[in-house]
This record gives sequence, structure tokens and C-alpha cells, in this order.
Amino acid sequence: LREERPDGAPLNPETKDPGMPSSHAMSLFFLSGYLCAAAITWSGFPPLGIAASCAGLLGFASYAARWRVTAGYHTAPQVIVGSILGGINGVGWQRLTDAHPVSTDSLPP
Repeated sequence: LREERPDGAPLNPETKDPGMPSSHAMSLFFLSGYLCAAAITWSGFPPLGIAASCAGLLGFASYAARWRVTAGYHTAPQVIVGSILGGINGVGWQRLTDAHPVSTDSLPP
């Protein structure tokens, strides 16, 4: 972690943000993982719709993460680590919040 960005990364020279893990890849895969896990968990969605939605979400996240490498902002390992961490956290957060829903009984009307 905290690995430096590749040489020549097109960033502001004053930016000291490390490149490992890629926060963009982490965010994209968190959202994709959460939404895929939610679609699978919640009933009422047809299996073909779930598969198509998850394929689209993961395809977009993969494309955007790959672009970060192609544009020179990150190395492939930085994006891979961010993608794995984001996906695991997204699925985990969905499973945790689904298993322990927040009660709204105490909220004012």
C-alpha cells in the first residue's frame, strides 16, 4: 500500500496522493459489488436481468479501471488491488446491512 504512482503520471506536481490502491477502481467496484449482491439477494428480479445488470456494471467498472492504467494515472497492480478491495467491501457491506437492517421506528414521522 501507499505505492507511488507511475513516473510521468499526469497529476498536479503538488499532489502527494499515493497510487496504491486506486481509489477510483475501489469506488467503482464497491458500487458494482454492492448492487450485484443486492440484486441477487432481493427477490423479484429475473435471473437473466440480474446477470445482464451485473455484467454491465462489472464491464463498465473494468473498462474505467483499465482506462486509469492506459492514461498513466496508475499501474496495473494498483488498479487490481483497488478493484479487489472495493468489490469485497461492496459485497460485504451489502451482506452486513441486509442481515442487520436499521430500524426506522424511532425516527419522527
